[in-house]
Amino acid sequence: MAEPRPAPAVARAALALFPPLLAAGLWWQAQHHDAGLVSFEGARTEAPDPLAARLPAGLAGLPKAGTPRRFHRDNLYEYVNGHAEHYLSAGFQGLLVAEYGQDAQGQPLLVANLWDMGRPLHALGVLMDEAGPQAGSLAGEAPVLETAKGLSFTHGARYVQLTRFADGVDLPAAAAGLRTVLGPADGGSLADVAFPDFGPVLATRFVKEGYRGYDALANVVERRFARGGGELVAFAVEAAPAKVAEIRRALLAFLDAEKLPHAPVPAGAITLHRVADRYEGDWFFAAGGGRLVGAFAPLDDALAAAVAAHLSAGATP
Repeated sequence: MAEPRPAPAVARAALALFPPLLAAGLWWQAQHHDAGLVSFEGARTEAPDPLAARLPAGLAGLPKAGTPRRFHRDNLYEYVNGHAEHYLSAGFQGLLVAEYGQDAQGQPLLVANLWDMGRPLHALGVLMDEAGPQAGSLAGEAPVLETAKGLSFTHGARYVQLTRFADGVDLPAAAAGLRTVLGPADGGSLADVAFPDFGPVLATRFVKEGYRGYDALANVVERRFARGGGELVAFAVEAAPAKVAEIRRALLAFLDAEKLPHAPVPAGAITLHRVADRYEGDWFFAAGGGRLVGAFAPLDDALAAAVAAHLSAGATP
């Protein structure tokens, strides 16, 4: 077998020069790159969050540490990995994280998470979900969830979480400081959603979508009432009259498609719909104007009268 012939001297010289020439070319390109075309952080550009500039220089006697961090739908997992979907599905629009005070290792003593949930009811819904079994005690005008290390509240469309990492940090004082810079709340309270007179309220919660598996029922406020020695679970949706009428039609179409028995029940100026659901049991609903209400219970005359009185101002035929 013939031995391989050595490369010509010119080719060997060219190959020897290639690495330094390549390095020099890359260095030159780095010095003359177009900053508008090259970005190691991706092409995403965001308008500055005006709230970041309004955050107080101190909270609860602690100075602000560093620049507030901002998270969006694309990178929220970097901050709450494993729990991001919970916020994304609840209406998440953005998150601002501010830190106050530092220990000897440079770690914050107080962290404020300011979630923009898009709508006041979405923020309230997240607070109710976070509260879990304690949600029944949060039905006031300005519900606050307190734990050993944290305090959470809503302010309009903002859901605010305060977490302390040192004893003695005054969380209520920090909350008061944040409320001052957040300004007037833009309305929206679970207490604002009206229900028929079903009895004393036991608990309230908010469900953003797919209430009890019904795709048509979104942005639902569910309320438990004490009634007749037991409990009554009722739900309500408030929206523009055209939207409420659309929800009603979608519910009836779903019941027909699933072959769930239902029947109209006239009650004054409105019509209730009694449903025999093989999964949820007997329940009913009715729509009028900008409201749709229902309850998971057999329909009787007293319940029908309460719903009719509630919806009579704007009935849907």
